[in-house]
Amino acid sequence: MEIYDISQELLSCAVYDGDTKPSTISVKDMQKGDMYNLTDLAMCAHNGTHIDAPSHFLKDGKGIGEISLDSCYGDCYVVDLSDVEIFDKIKLAEKCKRILFKGDVEINEELASLLVTSNFILVGVEPQSIGGCNNFETVHKILLNKGVVVLEGLVLKGVCEGFYHLVALPLNISGVEGSPVRAVLVKNSVDK
Repeated sequence: MEIYDISQELLSCAVYDGDTKPSTISVKDMQKGDMYNLTDLAMCAHNGTHIDAPSHFLKDGKGIGEISLDSCYGDCYVVDLSDVEIFDKIKLAEKCKRILFKGDVEINEELASLLVTSNFILVGVEPQSIGGCNNFETVHKILLNKGVVVLEGLVLKGVCEGFYHLVALPLNISGVEGSPVRAVLVKNSVDK
């Protein structure tokens, strides 16, 4: 069994323009004579590898604590779009219902609509925003309106195209529109 960590390191992660950069404050420090170490963490809920809840773009959408964890855990397909066989690859990935796009992919409205009609329950990308800079609001709304979990900020550099088992669980935070995740892919030796 191989486990691939597909998460960004949080303190050095990519930060979407305008978002708060993650930082830490040492509250207790054994080097300064304290009995233990204790750190406060300040950050935007959308730093690094994270999940967007529907409430990120939908006024009455569910918060991160309300999304289905089933969507964030299970079989998935990693797609490499360096060649342009997108429709064939989406057909191949449909049986998993979770798809991760490798590379600097910008999901457009047409592709977002295709993913919804193909009944995907999770769509993941490497960039910090699934729709890029030009159509991020529309693409988010197309996916989130249909309950598709949006997973952003992945690191898929060392991962080959193919089938994997995904674990990308958000923190349980009430009333918040997003959450950082520690996302991993598991490849069983029998899957090779």
